[in-house]
Amino acid sequence: MPEPASAFERRGMSVALAFTCIFVATLPFHHLHSFRSAALGLAALATFVSGGWRELMLLPLKSGWWAWILAAGVSVAFARTPLVSLSEYRYEVLYTFGVWATCYTLARRHDGARWLARALIASTLVALVVGMALFAPGQAWFDLGQFGDVGTVSTFLVMVLPLFLLFALRSRPRSPERTGALIVAGACIAAGTLTLNRMFWLAASAEVTIFALFSMRYWDSRYRAVSMLAVGVLVAALAVFQVFEASESRIALAAPGLGVWEFLSGDPRTGLWRFATSLIAQHPWVGTGLGKWALSDVFYEHFRDPLLMHAHNAFLNRALETGLVGLAAFVFLLVSVVIAFLRVARSGDPDTAAIGAAGLALVAGVLVKNLADDFFVRQNALLFWVLVGAGLGAAAARSDEATTVVRS
Repeated sequence: MPEPASAFERRGMSVALAFTCIFVATLPFHHLHSFRSAALGLAALATFVSGGWRELMLLPLKSGWWAWILAAGVSVAFARTPLVSLSEYRYEVLYTFGVWATCYTLARRHDGARWLARALIASTLVALVVGMALFAPGQAWFDLGQFGDVGTVSTFLVMVLPLFLLFALRSRPRSPERTGALIVAGACIAAGTLTLNRMFWLAASAEVTIFALFSMRYWDSRYRAVSMLAVGVLVAALAVFQVFEASESRIALAAPGLGVWEFLSGDPRTGLWRFATSLIAQHPWVGTGLGKWALSDVFYEHFRDPLLMHAHNAFLNRALETGLVGLAAFVFLLVSVVIAFLRVARSGDPDTAAIGAAGLALVAGVLVKNLADDFFVRQNALLFWVLVGAGLGAAAARSDEATTVVRS
């Protein structure tokens, strides 16, 4: 893809990239919704008027996005609370599409993906430092205090982990860049472990395994198969160990004297999912309107528990909100992302293929993390689409460069 032709478009794209980097830097933190939305709006507007409008119809994933936009829109029309659902549509559909399209377009430009990555690296380091500063002996959770709850923080760490795995793989062996990437990746895993979130290690192990599986053909080793097996066994063992360790820690905090198996078997999610399924059956086609908390009053009336106010599963929540048609559209969009990254992972260029491996790891980690809760909303959903857009855009830019070299 050629760079913007005029000086106006080049300056406009630079402005758009600056606002997008500011937007990305806010993603680990709560209480920045208005500032974040303003930065995204300015970034999208600058991208659009600087030539991005010409490329809208050339964006990938169009079928998936159109299906989700239309299905979610229909649910708004039939929502229990139309105004609330319309507001959620703005956040969870229009904003996510806007950030995806903006980051994809900017990442195809010169150095766009690199600047977005730098902004995310900086914000991750700030989040880790803030978390360490707030984490004191005797404190129950590793989180960002007023800046972010434990579930959102652990989900953020799951999402950024593949980025540092990608940097480690693409850096030179024994270089400072590889060492730094591995140190930050380890810090993300350590912080996620301290949250005591049981799904964190399952999601992180899925990411490490998927990334290793799709990148192993480029490992500089004669023992790739053995190394892959060792990675798989190690992360699986650590995941199982961490689930039990986190459960024991939670027992010590909330239910002293209870056994681990008794604690796990008493998890309320089974009853919660049955109740959610019964609600889906009442509105099977268009749901009750967008919004994770759209049926919070119904859940509270049934369970009388402020912690059980939604389905605690991303797919069940989408089915509740948009019906089975909307769920199918949502799944179709995610499958489109997987197919796109699979194509990138099959590239003959090692650096491009590594982007595909990281993208597949990202999707796997997000899906696993949100099977027992639903943090695929607000800034975490925006972060997911930042990474998807920047990853596919960077891969497309590398393909454009290769095509230009061949033609010349």
